[in-house]
Amino acid sequence: MSGSLAEFVTLSGEVGDEIAEMSGGMAGAFGAVDDLLKKAAVCTKPKDLGAVFGDLQTNLKATTGVKQPKRSSPLDLHYQCMKSSVTCLAFVAVDTKSWETVAAAIEEMEYNGNKLLSEFRKSGPELYVNWHACLKKLLKEVQDFAKAEAPTGLKWALTGMDISEYQGAAPAATGGKGGAGGKGGKGKGNGQPYKSAFQLKCEKEGLDFEEEMAKVKAENARLAAAGAAKKAAGGGSAADALFAELNALGSDGGSIKSKLGLKKTVKGTAKDREVVKSARPAKSSSHADHGKKKTVRPLFEGYEGTDLFKLAYCYGTRSSKERKTITVEQPRKDAVLIMECDDVAIDIVGVCKNISIAGCKRFNVTLEGSIGQVEVSNCSSGYVTVNGRVYQLTCDKCEGLEITLAPEAYGAKVISSMCSSLNVALDNPDKSAEMELLTLAVPTQYETKLVITGTQAILETDAVSHNFG
Repeated sequence: MSGSLAEFVTLSGEVGDEIAEMSGGMAGAFGAVDDLLKKAAVCTKPKDLGAVFGDLQTNLKATTGVKQPKRSSPLDLHYQCMKSSVTCLAFVAVDTKSWETVAAAIEEMEYNGNKLLSEFRKSGPELYVNWHACLKKLLKEVQDFAKAEAPTGLKWALTGMDISEYQGAAPAATGGKGGAGGKGGKGKGNGQPYKSAFQLKCEKEGLDFEEEMAKVKAENARLAAAGAAKKAAGGGSAADALFAELNALGSDGGSIKSKLGLKKTVKGTAKDREVVKSARPAKSSSHADHGKKKTVRPLFEGYEGTDLFKLAYCYGTRSSKERKTITVEQPRKDAVLIMECDDVAIDIVGVCKNISIAGCKRFNVTLEGSIGQVEVSNCSSGYVTVNGRVYQLTCDKCEGLEITLAPEAYGAKVISSMCSSLNVALDNPDKSAEMELLTLAVPTQYETKLVITGTQAILETDAVSHNFG
């Protein structure tokens, strides 16, 4: 193991904890891919591809199966980056444009990677920034390799040996340096070379790994020799016998169906069948055939004027959200306007003067703060995550909106009008509670009383309390 992979494993060991443990599985997966490429170069394509990819699948599961850190842990974003990155090695199983699989993994990693950089680039530690840069470099090298050397996945030899005869060494990879605890964790890694599942099984049962591997190879060679001898003697499986019999039936021409005594299907047209019209009858209105269609306008992204960044008419899909990152050029002086965007995930980097979100559906906006107000209007099914200080949040005519606040934003005022399903989420102050995230509903029901004092009549309105007992 060398190059960017060795550097990444070293940095992951310094980060420590779950990341050091995951780097061991990731290095093992790289070793499995290297072994697959060597096998494909000298072996013909096997019938059972699932068994060939078994070692790679084991290492991928070892990486993604590590227990996720808590959301409050600084390693949570590292975990998300690695979990999405390791899937790039599936390019060996893709038969067309394998590099696109790596590109998709890079895009998903960058979504969490940008959050990691925005949180730790200025405040540190610098180790986290270097770790992200090394991971990105490693994935780019995998993408370049897939495009140049394996655009259609594994390229098996046309005249090579059977894969059971392959004598290459099993892939070996070293894990992260997690034993010392690293600069970012408590040290769950053991710093030992990563071992395959078969090697661990041998150790558990008290068997010698080298002797067991020699037995497996000898058995594979025996089975291959027996199969070749049987084939040379004219023997074969039941399937071979069936095909030989069918070939003998068709050797002198004629229909095999007639020789086997099968009846030939006679096709015809049914003329006495009643035609059932299941279509809905047309409405009498002149607009019956003209449903209301959504107007799709061209994307606008950029500055409008000197201090207003505008993102409008950005459309993704329900299965694949469109991701955008807005970086303000003049922090605390520039305003941001997001309008008419559907199925999007937007990150706003930098503190803004004012932020407005209007007419959006199924959106996720993450922001660092605002010295003015954050205004959300005429929106539905959205999430707004505030990671910095804001002073006022205004919500007007919104349906299904959740606002997640960081501790710096706990003092913000939330002003709502004509909203339904408006919730405010924050880290649970009760650390012993099972739920780490506490969600509070903003009241939408009110109680009004008429109060007459002397010659003055006023209405007193309070929010209805739903706390009973």
